Amino acid sequence: MARQERLKTLRVASASSGFAARPPRLAKRDADRRIVGFVGLLCLFFGASTATAQTEDDIFLFTSSVAPNVMILLDNSFSMNHIVWHPAFDPQGAYDCAAFDPSLEYGISDIGAETHCGRTRILYDDNASVGDTLYDGRYLNWIFSSQNTVQSEIDTTISFRVCKGPGSNEYWKYQINRLSSAKRIVLDTMCEILGKKSIRFGLAVFRDAKDAASEDPNGGYVEVGIDDNTPTHASDMEASVANTKADTWSPFSEALFQIYTYFMSRNVADLPPGATSGTFPVYTYKLNKGPYTPDPGSVPDSPIDFTCQKNFVIIIAGGSPTRDDFDSDPADTSYGFSNFSNLIGDYNPDGEVEVPGTALEESLYLDDIAKFMHETDCRPDMDGDQTLDIYTIGFTSEGSVNDLLRKTADVGNGIFFSSNDPDGLRAQLNSAINDILEKAQSFTAATVPSTRTAAGGSFYSSFFLPSGTTAFWEGHLRAFHIDSVGDISGQGGVCAFLDPDPGECNSGPSNPAVVPFWDAGAQIPLPGVRKLYTSAVSGSTTVRVNFNVALTAADLTISPFSSPPLPAPNPSYPDSFALT
Repeated sequence: MARQERLKTLRVASASSGFAARPPRLAKRDADRRIVGFVGLLCLFFGASTATAQTEDDIFLFTSSVAPNVMILLDNSFSMNHIVWHPAFDPQGAYDCAAFDPSLEYGISDIGAETHCGRTRILYDDNASVGDTLYDGRYLNWIFSSQNTVQSEIDTTISFRVCKGPGSNEYWKYQINRLSSAKRIVLDTMCEILGKKSIRFGLAVFRDAKDAASEDPNGGYVEVGIDDNTPTHASDMEASVANTKADTWSPFSEALFQIYTYFMSRNVADLPPGATSGTFPVYTYKLNKGPYTPDPGSVPDSPIDFTCQKNFVIIIAGGSPTRDDFDSDPADTSYGFSNFSNLIGDYNPDGEVEVPGTALEESLYLDDIAKFMHETDCRPDMDGDQTLDIYTIGFTSEGSVNDLLRKTADVGNGIFFSSNDPDGLRAQLNSAINDILEKAQSFTAATVPSTRTAAGGSFYSSFFLPSGTTAFWEGHLRAFHIDSVGDISGQGGVCAFLDPDPGECNSGPSNPAVVPFWDAGAQIPLPGVRKLYTSAVSGSTTVRVNFNVALTAADLTISPFSSPPLPAPNPSYPDSFALT
């Protein structure tokens, strides 16, 4: 179709004109979308140096009883109005329909059938979208191509909110926008995790402009403070996530800077110094829409309660950074922006131009802030160093967007994940949280043959994840690579240990940042489809049998007891005996 043609349910967005119903501040972006209390709680740690002193019969679990702090920065920018992609769509694929310009975005103003390239498909408008629901031209070409063999799934597939009751848990999987999908996934993931593990979650979003659409919103704010998992906190998280709209710019760097100050003390005398000079500002933004409403809440306290508490940020990003250049106007939300170059600035000197000077006021400061957050103590008033690790998840992000997110996670001691569909986002968010749990609750077996073993070119390590809420501990079996000189590494050749000896990687505590080649705990099938086997002797041959059959001593070629051994395997105790 010609670029100027208008459709009943499609409106073309050109690079110069923008959408007809879109505010001028949200002009069309081209296809390469740059992204740009309780005192008695104890931290039970054994120093890493104790590992080398243990015998082969000793097993030491390293664990912490203090729940980690996890702030989720959810992208609520206008780009999150894009329709959710089906996983069968390949953004780099070639399709036999070329009715749409792949460099453009198209707005869907209502639900209706369209015919292109000889095929009729239904296009969907998410009522939660601010204005039109957006379709990428490449996605539309795939929708109307012969390679699209899953249209029935797009039209009929329903997902369920795991933690919601009957009647309120259904939603269309591929007929909603990215923010609608991400919100449900974030809520479900938190609900599922909190049912098993102890984590303190909070939510941060981008701030909308106060008055005019062209106004700089100056970053973001904490919508729901990090706190213990209580019914009130869960209700606040549910309401805030559900009510978030995709109607802002995307100032990732400014928002992360302000989140960092949220973890700092509220006492001016206890704030950390900047990288070169100056002192960080006190976090002064109120909960629920920052400072723009009269007083719906109060300025939240720092969430760090204990010196041994671990702190993390997970960034879920769907678009490039815009209005992100630390412009200090208006001043009522830009505390510290005018001194940013001295507080953090180009902290990760990688030779890039941090502020390219585009009309959308993009910046590349995200990795610099993440590196500073990971390396700098944000609470000098407390013992030890209180730092943060930064994880990034690109939700249908591409190219230079993913490059920045990957670099941000690398220097922030986190992990970068990428997904183009809802199931992938759910899996990646779970992976990020599981890695956080491993860091927050340090646990492993120290140099024990039964928990670390090597065979051929592979090295295997097993461990359990201690739980404070259940007697069942989550188990993991991980595979790494071991080379001819005994060095052990994960994906990308990253050393599997925090080896203190330069040039080698064969000893020391586990490196929490390394990604194994596979983790059986993550890949094991669901309980309903698992197959468990054992071995039994049939004649003179050992055969594999299902583990649901009754086995006798003869099956295992062992002799039954002729009399109870001493001590008996199942001793009995008098009624007066009480186990403590």
